[in-house]
Amino acid sequence: SHRFIDKEKALQGLHTKNAYELKNKLYQKATTIIHGQENLPADLLNSSVVVVGNSMSKSFADNFKVPTFWISSSPTQDEIDLLLKNLASYSTVIFAVFDINKRDYVTFGISPLLINLIDQLLNKTTIVTLFGTPYSAKLFKNANTLIVAYECEDEAQEAAASIIKGNCKASGLLPISIDL
Repeated sequence: SHRFIDKEKALQGLHTKNAYELKNKLYQKATTIIHGQENLPADLLNSSVVVVGNSMSKSFADNFKVPTFWISSSPTQDEIDLLLKNLASYSTVIFAVFDINKRDYVTFGISPLLINLIDQLLNKTTIVTLFGTPYSAKLFKNANTLIVAYECEDEAQEAAASIIKGNCKASGLLPISIDL
């Protein structure tokens, strides 16, 4: 006498408002500010968002209502130059870095051109959030503010955005030690 579960009903039970809020809280608690807490909340009056990789995801960018630019995680120099031109007038640039390859322990699939891009924005406040392995943080040590959100899930993106906007505090601690 097998009893079958109604999959639709089971899924509805999991996707409640409470479950969503709990997930959000957990991501907020996990999100880790490695350095640059003093630049938060970000000044959104003259800022833009740059989404690196994963053009499928809009959760993070949608939270800011500021101009958003997209760039691949392995951009050409021309794409970098165009982005630099586009960012010229903003005083704060908020980066969301996706497509972090955790199997590549050297560059994590992140182009050196992107790392150099951060270094070319020294006259601006750069806030970088990594949606992936915390080991990749060492590549972005020159960012003014460096945040690790660990996962790409929408709730992780919303939690990171809330932290950057100053709507909640990040209380996560790095689960690893890295030289920064």
